[in-house]
Amino acid sequence: MACGEVFLAMATTEAKTGHNLFRTTTEIRRDGDHFVVRGLKSITSGLDVADRVLVFGRPPKTADGKPTGYTTILVDPRAPGPR
Repeated sequence: MACGEVFLAMATTEAKTGHNLFRTTTEIRRDGDHFVVRGLKSITSGLDVADRVLVFGRPPKTADGKPTGYTTILVDPRAPGPR
């Protein structure tokens, strides 16, 4: 990335929360040897030319419904999962 050989887009903005990462509703959870990302990002600048996308979200809430912090995941935008 630092050499300009890989382009990275960042998926942060959501329709209801804007770019306020403290209010993100996208959930990122581990499922065996892969991750499941559940949520919608409304604007991701550079997605059409990005080699990878850094997606911002939250791990699942605790049993009592409290947030557990924040997480990011690097996603291949051409993989069979992202839409």
